Amino acid sequence: MDVRSAPPALVQDVVAQLNERGYAIVERRSAPAVMQRLLDEVKPWADRAERLQLKFFGGGLRKVESVLTKSSAFVSLLADPLLHAINEAVLGPESLLNGSSVFILEKGGRDQTIHNDGTIYEPMVPRAPGGPHYLLVFMWAVTDFTKENGATRAIPGSHLWPAGRMPGPDDPVDYLEMPQGSFAVWLGSTFHAASTNHTDQARVGTQMGFNCGWLRPHEANLLLVPPLVARDMPLNVQEVLGYRAHRGMLGCIEQQSPIEKLGMIAQQASSSNRVALGPDPFDVAAATDQYFGRLGTTVPSDVASELAQLTQTNAARAGAAREDDREVLEVVARAQSRHLLNHLSAGGFDDLVEALHDRTVSASPSS
Repeated sequence: MDVRSAPPALVQDVVAQLNERGYAIVERRSAPAVMQRLLDEVKPWADRAERLQLKFFGGGLRKVESVLTKSSAFVSLLADPLLHAINEAVLGPESLLNGSSVFILEKGGRDQTIHNDGTIYEPMVPRAPGGPHYLLVFMWAVTDFTKENGATRAIPGSHLWPAGRMPGPDDPVDYLEMPQGSFAVWLGSTFHAASTNHTDQARVGTQMGFNCGWLRPHEANLLLVPPLVARDMPLNVQEVLGYRAHRGMLGCIEQQSPIEKLGMIAQQASSSNRVALGPDPFDVAAATDQYFGRLGTTVPSDVASELAQLTQTNAARAGAAREDDREVLEVVARAQSRHLLNHLSAGGFDDLVEALHDRTVSASPSS
């Protein structure tokens, strides 16, 4: 499968399964060679990792954390547009990486304790059966996942349980069996756990969780991946690390996203008093629509996402009854315009970016 695309039908199918069962599986999304490279890259840390001693983990697990800093193969998985499209459909735009880890499940021990990952945010964010959702977790099969070797098990429909209901012995479980290179994804409210490995070969999975952009992640990614390292990563990876200010407001530096202020990418503005000098948000949305209409090609999923956000904000801005509201929405729209331009530039649509920049220059007052 081409991991550079996020087929809308596949995204819709995954979301439908998440809504119905609380989990979904996408088979053979990545090549076995990528999984082998990930294994090789984390081996020095895996060899030193000891089995987790808390009863919760079941006695058979070893764990490598902050894998983002240890494996370029992991970064390539994190850049997969399909993950970002699923995140947006479930969590909303501009999600953040919650954490990155590799789990090595060896023979012995017992089943891990059934749990849901959303408890890390409770009671600050109350459990809401059926949503809205604020946490989504992906588990990639670095090796095959089978019932015999300890595949993750999940309780279907448990994401619909009310707060306070806990799993019991009569609740059915599904084993998330999948071949190498596949991934399973479950909601933060879905009850799940690793099972027991009865084989002599380790079952290895790499996990990446995502949370809404306005929530604090489990790992301090901006410290783990400083700007000089992050600048060489794909744009969508930089953004989920937190180098993009959420809606242009949360996590900014002098009214700009860190990705702009720190010079990690080409930018339209370099200081806070020049932020407003970027292209007019209405022009950016209209020109982008017209550009892809003339090309007659499918709009890349990341560009489509940015354009949809900007279009929505522009509409709210145009329809606002009060001038104060229009002014606030203009701040958001201008930030979204700049991020749309970033994605257009990353996608190689430099002619459109330059044309919009030229409009700004010609409209600017002479010095």
